[in-house]
Amino acid sequence: MGWGFLRWLAQRKKEWRRYERNVYTLFQRYPTLIVEPGVTVKSPQRIELGPNVLIQTGSILHGGGMAWSGGRGHIRLGEGVEVSPHCILYGAGGIDIGDHTVLGPGAKILSQSEASTGSKLKGTDRLQFEPITIGKGCYIGAGAIILGGTELGDECIVGTGAVVKGKYPAHTTLIGNPARPLPRIPT
Repeated sequence: MGWGFLRWLAQRKKEWRRYERNVYTLFQRYPTLIVEPGVTVKSPQRIELGPNVLIQTGSILHGGGMAWSGGRGHIRLGEGVEVSPHCILYGAGGIDIGDHTVLGPGAKILSQSEASTGSKLKGTDRLQFEPITIGKGCYIGAGAIILGGTELGDECIVGTGAVVKGKYPAHTTLIGNPARPLPRIPT
């Protein structure tokens, strides 16, 4: 066994301890939380969860609070929120998700982005932070991307692979890249 392998193994062990500590912090605060193996949690002190939240394998939750984000950010998940496998939630700009909302596999909720001003800003000056609010009972389809500054009303549906930015009222169905609301069909 070479030194390179031993160094690699020591690094993996260190990362596993950090993972265990962050997930354990959430379990202490939220006893009804269900987390599958392989979930990555960063800044657990900036994450608030309602009862019966499910976070499935391979998902990443980053609550912000780092120097590059100016210490801001949070993630709030309401009661019964389901985060399917391989979802990414970057909360440096703030993420609020209402009760009983489902994030499909691979959905991305990104409250920070790079500025598109065309200037050559350096370092963290080029980052923009905008809050995201998703209402109660929404469904975010597999692979959908929700960008900073988005507000979705209650019971909205976001189609698979849609890229969403903007404000949309309750009961809106969004599809496409960029996302467009489907016309309502009278009943």
